[in-house]
Amino acid sequence: MKKYKNLTFGGIQQKIFNLVLIMLLLIMAAYSVMILYQMKNLTGLVTETNEEQKGAITATSRQIMDAVIAQTQTSRTQMQAYIADNMFSAI
Repeated sequence: MKKYKNLTFGGIQQKIFNLVLIMLLLIMAAYSVMILYQMKNLTGLVTETNEEQKGAITATSRQIMDAVIAQTQTSRTQMQAYIADNMFSAI
C-alpha cells in the first residue's frame, strides 16, 4: 500500500472501488449496445409499417374515389335523362 498525503492506494478498499467502477462501466456499455440495437430494430419496424400503411391508404382512397365518381356519374346521368324526358314529353 502506498500513502500519498491522506489517500491510500493499493489497499482492499481501492480494489473494491476499481471492481465496482469497472462493473458499472461494463453495465453501461452493455446497456448502450442494447439500446442501439433496439433502436435499429424499432426504426426498421416503423419504416416497414409506414410503407404498409401508405399502400393500404392508397388502395382505400382509390376505391373510395372510384365509388364516388361512379355514384356522381350515375346521378348526373339520371338527372340528365329526367330533364331530357321532360323536354320530350312537353314536345
